[in-house]
Parts: sequence; structure tokens; C-alpha cells
Amino acid sequence: MPLSMFFLIFAAVAVVGFAVNTIVLRLVARVFGSRETTWARSIAFVAASTVIGLLSLIPRYLGAPSALGLFAGLGSLVATYLFFRWSTRLRRVRSIGAFLVFCIANVAMGLALGLSVKFTLVDAYITSTESMAPTLVTGDRFLVDRLAMPTRWELAAFHSPTPPGDTYVKRVVGLPGETVEIVAGEIRINGTTIPKPVGITTIRYDGKTAYFGLCRGGTDSPFTLGPDEYFVLGDNTAASLDSRYWTETCFTGHQVGAVPESAMIGTVRAVYWPQDRMRVLRY
Repeated sequence: MPLSMFFLIFAAVAVVGFAVNTIVLRLVARVFGSRETTWARSIAFVAASTVIGLLSLIPRYLGAPSALGLFAGLGSLVATYLFFRWSTRLRRVRSIGAFLVFCIANVAMGLALGLSVKFTLVDAYITSTESMAPTLVTGDRFLVDRLAMPTRWELAAFHSPTPPGDTYVKRVVGLPGETVEIVAGEIRINGTTIPKPVGITTIRYDGKTAYFGLCRGGTDSPFTLGPDEYFVLGDNTAASLDSRYWTETCFTGHQVGAVPESAMIGTVRAVYWPQDRMRVLRY
């Protein structure tokens, strides 16, 4: 799936969430006896509450003390309630009950939508090692497109080949059926050096250092992939345990060192936290 389509789907999910919130507000207001909650008021409330929620995140974004963040959160809750009361025109006691019901329904809807997105469209992960530095460093939070099978040079999220089955992120350099060899820091595919795309041209892969007696796909040790297998490497080549060095695999029927298509989770698309590292990842 193209990168533009990924963000288009992301925007569509946001629109669906907005629409669901608007409908839930109308239903809750009707249940509690309000006849003045128009569509215009409902849309205005959902828009205002979204903006208020985003504004409440600014202290955390700026690294403010936790007390200030808590104050901002409480302030946003009060402001959201006041907008809720304005939109429903309910009396104070009824409006408090209706607001609580709306919040509970909103959380339930959010969880249902969030879990649906997580297991079918987009999932979020956090980097715990330096094996992909400087592209991904410890603490980076990133989004994975579950609908996109990674192509060469893209970052792939996949199930670990060794127990306990963690999620790994590496760069795809070899595709199904190809013969991979690392020569002078570059990647040779079927005997031909493949140029790296702009943005990662400075990465040099180590094809000579052996660990555990292995440097699979290294210089003078070409590695041929099966029809549904991928060869992956870490950008921080000296500190990455990847296709070159794995000593076992839990992928039945596949070579040690190869990542089968069935183990792929998706393609890494963007880093969303911390704020100074937010960016879209093409490669």
C-alpha cells in the first residue's frame, strides 16, 4: 500500500471516530430528555472537545512538570463538560449524568475502534534497542502499516525468529528468490550491486565480521532466499543481530537467517514520539 494511502486511511479512521462521537452525543442527549441538541451543536461540541483534548497535551509535548500536565487534563475535562452542557441544554444534575454516560460510551467506542485499527490497519510500537540507529533509537515510538508488505530498503516489523517471539524491526535488503551478498559495505543481489535510495546512502553493512562462526550473506558467503523469504539487516550494522547472525529459527520449513512472509507484520511508516524525532519514514 502506498504511503499516501496509509495516511488517507488514517484520516478516514479519524473521520469515522468524529462521526461516531457526534451520533453518540445525540443519542445520549435524547435519552436524558434533551430536544435542543441539534446536529450543528453536536458537531460543534465534538470539534471543540477534540481541540481541547489536543491542547491539554501541549504541556507534555513541551516537557512540562507532571503537575502542570495534570492541571491541564483536569481543566480540559471541565471545559469539555461546559461545552457538553451548552450543546445539550440539560439542567445541571441531568447534564452531569448524561456527561458521565457519554464519557463511558465514548471510551467503549474508542476501545472498539482502536482495537479494530490495531489488529487490521495500524499498530504502534516502541524501539528498545540501538540496532536500527540512527534511523530508530531507543525510546522511539513508531507506527506500522499492517496492510503493506515491505519492499527493498523499507523498514519491516516482523515476529522474532527465536523464542519468546518478540517483534523485531530491520531493513529489508533481500527479496524472495534472490541471492544476497554484502561486499565492501554494499548489497549485491544476484551478483549486481544495488544502489541505496537517497537518505540511507551513508549506511555501510558489515559483511566480514563473524559472530558464532557466522556471517550469513557476508563477503564470499552469498545467501539464497526461498520463494517467500526475506533477508533483513540492522542499520547499526556493528550492533545488530539480524539475518547474518541468527543461530536458530522458529519458522518451520524456512532457512535460519531468513524471515518468511508469514512472519511479517507490516511496514514502518512514521515515528510519532518523542516530538523532536517525529517524521515520516520512506526508507
